[in-house]
Amino acid sequence: MSDSVLYPAPGHPALRWIAEIGAHLPDKVQRRMRSAFYVSTGPLLIGSLNSTVVAGVACMRLQNPVFAVLAVLDIVLLCCRMAFLRRTRAPSGPIFATGLIWVSIQAATTWIVVFSGDIALTVIVLASALATIGGIISRNFAAPRYAMIQVMVLDLGFKIPFSLMHPEFIPLIAGQTIAFVLVNVGIINQHRTMTIRAIRGELDNRQMAVTDPLTGLLNRRGLEEAFDRMASPIEARALLYLDLDGFKQVNDRLGHAAGDVLLHEVGQRLRETVGADHTICRLGGDEFLVLLDRLDPLHTRSLAARIIATIAAPYRIEPGVLARVSVSVGAVCQCEPTEPLTTMMMSADRALYAAKAAGKGRCVVYEKIRPARMAG
Repeated sequence: MSDSVLYPAPGHPALRWIAEIGAHLPDKVQRRMRSAFYVSTGPLLIGSLNSTVVAGVACMRLQNPVFAVLAVLDIVLLCCRMAFLRRTRAPSGPIFATGLIWVSIQAATTWIVVFSGDIALTVIVLASALATIGGIISRNFAAPRYAMIQVMVLDLGFKIPFSLMHPEFIPLIAGQTIAFVLVNVGIINQHRTMTIRAIRGELDNRQMAVTDPLTGLLNRRGLEEAFDRMASPIEARALLYLDLDGFKQVNDRLGHAAGDVLLHEVGQRLRETVGADHTICRLGGDEFLVLLDRLDPLHTRSLAARIIATIAAPYRIEPGVLARVSVSVGAVCQCEPTEPLTTMMMSADRALYAAKAAGKGRCVVYEKIRPARMAG
């Protein structure tokens, strides 16, 4: 499931405790699990169709108009639930409230049928309730308390009237109920645990696919995705192309392990200097990119100057061992909001080449006619 799916808003405080997804889980995992309540509409339709048909059969067989009322309520409730599912930004409380009302209607149907003494119809409503319980566990396991409340409402819809009619079976029914609860709690927890692991694995794999393992910055694929999902495509963007000066000498003098330490430190310094408002990418080797999501020439010049100053500070590779590098920066400002990232990268690379040719350790901005120094 794509992260672009609209996830539901938090539920009403009165229902939050039964709808808890797991506050201890990472936010992305919680949103992915909660989204199941909004995208899996099939079980709702099938369950409502089944319960409406069962109520209709009971109405014709027992000639009791109460079942007709319950069937109508079921249909109205289904319409309300489907309407709520379309409002993915609305509070999720109504979703959980209508789910409880629906299982209460099924429990009421079972209750009345059991008291009627019709054995054949009792078997039918019991089979329907068991199928519904299976659907609830498979769909609502992400909110275990809520799922168990629904399951118990359905289960007690049969056991309470049966116990009132046959009190001699109460000890047996009580024991069965305890076992039933324990088994269902185990199934829900197992299903939930496996789903959380699968979601975490998917998110971890996706993170690895867009992240540079050495610095923890985005790789080129991650940069491309960040570029595509920027919130304000109508506003022009800027790109800084960074290349370290003197990095090869550090590798030759101190070894590749020292070079890796230096690159990791460069990534940390870029994070601290650029901040969370902009996107940083390690393109490969000693090349980095900084994508600015809003074009502000003054801010771009200031940021480029701060990066140059920050990168130039000495690096402590190990006790008593220091290394120094500088950085050359090529900058480009997006000419058109629709200009692709590849075009911006080529322009920034030309500006970077000009910065190198002008003496390194400086920033040059790309212009269509000629490159001009932007920061020294």
